[in-house]
Amino acid sequence: MDRRRIIIFLKRYFLYLYLRTLIPYILGAIVIFIVGIFLGYYFAEFYPDQAKELILIIRQTYEPLLHQNKILQTLSIFLKNGLSSLFVILSGLLFGIFPLIALLNNGEILGILANFSLKQASFSYFLTGIIPHGILEIPCFLIFSAIGLKIGWTVIRKIFNKEVSIVKELNLGLTLFIRLLIILFFSALIEVFITSNLLF
Repeated sequence: MDRRRIIIFLKRYFLYLYLRTLIPYILGAIVIFIVGIFLGYYFAEFYPDQAKELILIIRQTYEPLLHQNKILQTLSIFLKNGLSSLFVILSGLLFGIFPLIALLNNGEILGILANFSLKQASFSYFLTGIIPHGILEIPCFLIFSAIGLKIGWTVIRKIFNKEVSIVKELNLGLTLFIRLLIILFFSALIEVFITSNLLF
């Protein structure tokens, strides 16, 4: 085994070890995300007018994409998701507050959409609009949020003089982020070329 292969092997091994340390944070992210879904669902149930306004704002944000060709749509969605994910990771430096908020907000939006879909269409329609690309996008989002939460916890531990390295956590998190970008790209492709065709 030459030196280059050894380096590649070690990088993958350390990334694997890092992923294992993320497991508690990923589980925490899943719980927070699910809480957000329930909050969003019941928010739409008890405050339908406010929920409709929120959905309208989101729809207006994405409306310009509909006037682009599919390649530009894919690139725009990929860029938006990539930058949002990067922000979630880097904002973890502020004690993990923003990753926590992002998990709740995204969960709430999903919950509101689920509520409206069940009332105006069907549960299968909701799943059709989420699963094709969400099966890739949502796990990535949860992993990136978990990275942000772990960085935030590392910052807190550092404040209390624990022997931890914020720079190391940040480097590992960003390395994993770069590796998973390809999955975000495929998710954007599926959203534009498959999900949209299934819904309309």
